[in-house]
Amino acid sequence: MSVSGFLFYIFSAGAVLGSLYILSAKNPMKAAFSMLFVFLCTGLIYLTQGLFFTAAAQIIIYAGAVMSLFVVALPSMVFSKNPEKKRLLFSAAAISSAVLLFYALFPSKEDFALVSYLPSSHTIKDLALVLFNSYWLQIEIISIILFAAAAAAYLFISVKKEAK
Repeated sequence: MSVSGFLFYIFSAGAVLGSLYILSAKNPMKAAFSMLFVFLCTGLIYLTQGLFFTAAAQIIIYAGAVMSLFVVALPSMVFSKNPEKKRLLFSAAAISSAVLLFYALFPSKEDFALVSYLPSSHTIKDLALVLFNSYWLQIEIISIILFAAAAAAYLFISVKKEAK
């Protein structure tokens, strides 16, 4: 196994473990920093595959902009101490995560391989063809989730301004 392959598996394991910590963390700030770790691992995975632009975009956009929003927004949020509400939220999150995971893994049933099936040139055009032909549903789901997150952040900020 090459060094690049070894690093790929190390960063993949780091991303999976970081994701599990996000789900199990009691402190929202620790979960946010674990999310930062997952974003960085994902960017490094792209880097080991030779996708330099995608790695830079991942680290700059997600690890930079989104995490700065979390670090600013989380301390000002009020979290519920009601265990019944927490149980309901956890159940809803678990069900929606299971549904999204099913749809994310659905195309992989046909052709699952541990190696990337992108052409060796790794151009942005090749990546776009794979993403928007094979994974169009996942891209649409992610775009809706990101739009909802942006709308919720705007609503949170506008309600906070009105309260002052």
